Amino acid sequence: LLEGNPNLEVAVRIRFEVLVIDFSTDCTKLTMYSPLNDTYTTHTSLNTQITGHLVLTTVDLSALTEAGDIRIVTNPELVDVKLPELTVASFVNMIDNKLLEQLSLPKLRTTNSLDIRDNENLVGIFLPVLTTSSSLFQVRNE
Repeated sequence: LLEGNPNLEVAVRIRFEVLVIDFSTDCTKLTMYSPLNDTYTTHTSLNTQITGHLVLTTVDLSALTEAGDIRIVTNPELVDVKLPELTVASFVNMIDNKLLEQLSLPKLRTTNSLDIRDNENLVGIFLPVLTTSSSLFQVRNE
């Protein structure tokens, strides 16, 4: 969805009928929210990919409750991922985010695949209500 661009100098706002994606002026924060209400529920076919951003430090998907694939991969400055309302996702991939120290998915109940690997500084993973990971549950090289 969003490809890394270290030369991006302006704030980007992508507005859909029920979803706004803000990318901060300094390229360090991405926020997704719904202007219609405080909760945004995706269709299971929606995929979110945040890959290769050289200066991105924060991903705030606080309003996201259901998703298809969530792939947050190879963001070397990423320290904060917010997914507090996510309950269901087909695939969750958190791979090669060198500075990420904590991953909290407090409401995630069900996923087909959870793949957390190669996040060198990751010291905490919080999945208190996860009951189903039907195909893959992998945490390695942390």
